[in-house]
Amino acid sequence: MNRFISFSVVLFIGALLCADSHGQEESEKIEFRVGKITDKQYYFEDAKQKIPYSVYIPKSYNPKKKTPLVVALHGWGSHASQIIRYQNFVPHAEKHGYIIFSAQGLNRTGWYGSRGPGGGFFGPRNLGKMSEQDVLNVLKIAEDNLNIDPDRIYLLGHSMGGAGTLHLGMKYPDKWAALAPIAPAIPYTGWMIERMKDIPTIIIHGTNDTVLPVQATRDWVDKMKSYKMDVKYIEEEGGDHVAIAFKYFDQIFKWFDEHKKPRKK
Repeated sequence: MNRFISFSVVLFIGALLCADSHGQEESEKIEFRVGKITDKQYYFEDAKQKIPYSVYIPKSYNPKKKTPLVVALHGWGSHASQIIRYQNFVPHAEKHGYIIFSAQGLNRTGWYGSRGPGGGFFGPRNLGKMSEQDVLNVLKIAEDNLNIDPDRIYLLGHSMGGAGTLHLGMKYPDKWAALAPIAPAIPYTGWMIERMKDIPTIIIHGTNDTVLPVQATRDWVDKMKSYKMDVKYIEEEGGDHVAIAFKYFDQIFKWFDEHKKPRKK
C-alpha cells in the first residue's frame, strides 16, 4: 500500500455536522488528508461510543468539482482500516479519481443488517440494525464534508461486506449507482432482490472458495438474471476467498466508470 506517493498536503474541510439521534453528538471540524489514507472516528449517539472509519481522497480532488465515492465494507473479523488498504484498492481509486470511505459497521462482526436487525456477533441485541446505520452515518459524513457526486455513489464489500453490499443495495436502491460484492456471503434478506433490479452489479467469486462456496453466488446471479438485471459475473477458476479480493479492482473501477444513476425525469 506504500507504493504510491503520499503528499503531505492537508485538506482542511470545516463542516457543521447535523447533530441527530444517529450521528455525532456535536459539531466538529473534519480534517482529511489528500493522497493519504486517514483513519478517523465519529461519535455514534445511539451506540454511545466512537466508531472508526477510514478515508482516502485522491490527489485530483477539487472541492469545487463533484467527485465519485466508493463506500467499502470489510469482511467478518476485519476492520474499516484494513479493507481500504487492500492491495490495489487505493492505487485504482487514485487512477480513476474516486474518494473511498470504509465503514466499520459498528464492530468487526455486525453484518451490516444483512442478517436482520438482530443479526451479528459480540454486540447489542440490535447489532444488525446499528451496523447498517453506521454505514449510512459514514455516507452522510462524506456527503456533508466533501463535494460528492450524488449520481456516482458506489458500494463495494468483501465476504461479510459482500452480504452487506447486496443487502444495502436492496434496502436503499436509490442511494447507489452500482454495486461490487466480492466473494460475498448471501444476505438473509434475498426476498427483496427485485428492489435492486435497476442497480448495475459486478460480482466476483472463486471456484476454490472454502469459506463461502461459489454455488450460492451462482444461484444469486441466476436470480439477478431472471430479473433482467445489468450484472457482470466474474468467476475465477481456482480462486480462493482472500487473494481474489485484491485482483479485480481494475474491472471494478471500469464498471463504476461506466455506470451512474440515471437522471429522474
